[in-house]
Amino acid sequence: MAGVKDQIERGFEQLARTLYTHRLKVLVFFCVLLGAFFYKIPSITVDTSAEALLDEHDKSRIEYDRFRDQFGQDRFVVITITSDHIFTQSFFERLHTFQAALEERVPYVKEVTSLINARHTWGDSDELIVEDLLEGWPDRTVDFEVLRNQVMANPAYLHQFISTDGRTTSVIIEPDVYHTEQMDVLEAFDSFDEEIFVGEEETQQKRYLSDMENEVLVEAVREVVAAYHAPDFSLALAGGPVVLEVFNDYTMLDLKKCFLLSFVVILVFLWLLFRRVSGVVLPSIVVQGATFSTLGLLGWFGVPIKMTTTVLPAFLLCVGVADSVHILALFYKEVDRGESRKDAIGHAVGHSGLAVVLTSLTTAAALLSFSFAELTALGDLGLFAAAGVLLALFYTLFMLPALVAVVPVRPRSAGRQKQGRSLVMDRVLLRTANISIRHPLKIIGISLVLFAVSFYYMFDLRYSDYVVGFFPESMAVRKDIATIDKQLNGSLQLEVIIDTGRENGVYEPRFLNRIDNATHYLSQHETPEIVVGKIYSLNDLLKEIHQALNENRPEFYAISQDYNTIAQELLLFENAGSDDLEPIVDSLFSKTRVSIKTNWVDSVVLNDFMQETKHYFTTLFGDSARITITGMSALMARTISAALNSMVKSYALAFGVIAIMMMLLVWDIKTGLFSMIPNIFPIFLSLGIMGFFDVPLDMTSLMIASIAMGLVVDDTVHFVYNFRKYYLRTGDAHEAVRATFMGVGRALLITSVVLAFGFFVLMAATLNHIVRFGFFTGLTILFALLADFLLAPALMIVITGSHKRSSSAAAMDSR
Repeated sequence: MAGVKDQIERGFEQLARTLYTHRLKVLVFFCVLLGAFFYKIPSITVDTSAEALLDEHDKSRIEYDRFRDQFGQDRFVVITITSDHIFTQSFFERLHTFQAALEERVPYVKEVTSLINARHTWGDSDELIVEDLLEGWPDRTVDFEVLRNQVMANPAYLHQFISTDGRTTSVIIEPDVYHTEQMDVLEAFDSFDEEIFVGEEETQQKRYLSDMENEVLVEAVREVVAAYHAPDFSLALAGGPVVLEVFNDYTMLDLKKCFLLSFVVILVFLWLLFRRVSGVVLPSIVVQGATFSTLGLLGWFGVPIKMTTTVLPAFLLCVGVADSVHILALFYKEVDRGESRKDAIGHAVGHSGLAVVLTSLTTAAALLSFSFAELTALGDLGLFAAAGVLLALFYTLFMLPALVAVVPVRPRSAGRQKQGRSLVMDRVLLRTANISIRHPLKIIGISLVLFAVSFYYMFDLRYSDYVVGFFPESMAVRKDIATIDKQLNGSLQLEVIIDTGRENGVYEPRFLNRIDNATHYLSQHETPEIVVGKIYSLNDLLKEIHQALNENRPEFYAISQDYNTIAQELLLFENAGSDDLEPIVDSLFSKTRVSIKTNWVDSVVLNDFMQETKHYFTTLFGDSARITITGMSALMARTISAALNSMVKSYALAFGVIAIMMMLLVWDIKTGLFSMIPNIFPIFLSLGIMGFFDVPLDMTSLMIASIAMGLVVDDTVHFVYNFRKYYLRTGDAHEAVRATFMGVGRALLITSVVLAFGFFVLMAATLNHIVRFGFFTGLTILFALLADFLLAPALMIVITGSHKRSSSAAAMDSR
């Protein structure tokens, strides 16, 4: 085994010397490579939507796409207007101007609806009339007091276009479902009767509205809202497209901010460590190259930045710099001893190359455990973070030797100040080593107690995916959502699709009566967390029609109990010129949707409500219809089970792969397994603290364990690898621990601190889930440092049978 290791080290040394010799060719190659990666960075997009978290073949996503294809949008931009004088001529004139501005200036919009053009269904003798509520206005006179009574008495308007106190009204913007490249051409040929041909072309070319187009839409809405907002015309803006746009914006802002701050932290760390310009420049080039190359990979593969990959650049900066640090530390030491740069870099890469490769592989292995996740967002993080770690390794081993050859590096003698600092550090490391040597059983005992307490509080952990809660309370969008939830009982929709499987199945009175029963049941549902604000279905439309055809009398606001009457009423409605049936029923009248509006709540709460709703509908309709729950909110709820299942697999896979690699590294099963304890102990400790302080797990913080395991194992690898080497050489576990501390202790301390602070930098983010992820990942790394400095040596002492000697030494010290 030792012979193989020596051959590998000589191979690394020869590689570095060759790269140094052919530095210009090497640097030209890397310039071309980096150029190829940089070329695709501008094409990176951001997509934090619920469907982006799931694989395109996921059942829930397929059902959602079918829903959009059949019925249209379930995401609406909701604008509320609060005023004490809504039902006045001046207010409606202002509303009319505001709505016209939205229709004119906002792209990708199918329809803008308010009280001005809300559907008004009424009857005149035997004629059914379907028109806008203020049809003909402002050319005709309107009695606004009569209008007020009419609006407040109409169930279809309440909590949709008017609040119960009559002080808040709404404007609802329905975005287009699709954007097609041929849209303008097709519109130009609307006059030609080529519907079949055009339909085929649209099927080939259509795509759902993109995040970029959604951003353009929302920005245009925001500009109009800003222009019309006034104390007596107070506007609030919310809805799914708005939340998505704000989340995307702040995701990108946080990515840039945290990347810059992490880079500053690394620059400071490198300067304090090396006190050389080259010691700052060389690792910076390597780690920046690896980070931007990884971003370029995202561009080349067309993968957008998602909720989970927000932390990727800052993560790679912190992790990638460690490889260069280990090699440069030895390089500068050899240069200061008088070695040439070529010999120095050859020695450094030869000595540290294998260890750097092993630590990078263990980190990449832990990250790759995410690639098997049900959520594509987690899979993307695993694949591209692992790719970034391996790129950092590649640039360190192959580009750094060439850079060393062209960057001036001067030898220097160790001054008194440096010697003083080294002596202080050495004393601290030796005292730490002696504590582990003299009190291994106490350290293990205390660790077991902490582990047990942490394990107990881990059962208090709860999962939360409250997207609105990711925004700070001071943010305008969070305030607006709270305002709209209060005034109109929500702006989030859950969709229930009821498929009878029979043509004209929705005409059956028994079927419609069951929908009425479900509506009544759900409208009574109210908990502290979730409020059902409004339920809209085919029944509401049929009741309007039935009332209109019976002299507009309120007592006829009901469902007819005759199949033929229902069919006739719907036919009359279609003939009246309205297309409002299209987003409610399919063309065969075999299936229909029931839209349930709720307030914005935690996806966990929403998932419970969704399961309850599906169970109720399934029980109510039995075998007579197939029930599907879908919509954006259903996708959000789907991510819960997917995330939890993914994390269980990820944790198990990461632990198993790293344990095997540790056993192979030390060539001893017992030592390899025991060396995993310092890796999992800090994770349990952090999770226990989260449980104790009721800090919820979310999509991002679920990744802490696997990511931390991949990071903290690097220090354990260095410690156990060196301990094993010194122990086999001396046969003395105590001396092996001391030699390990003096050999790699300083590097472990420095790299752990920079890693921890690199993650603490994420606390400067705006979005709360990134803040929590940064804090607890940094905390876990610090706990891991303590475990490697105290628990790991204590375990090595015990498994080598040297703890009895440690007890005797401790007893003598106490005397």
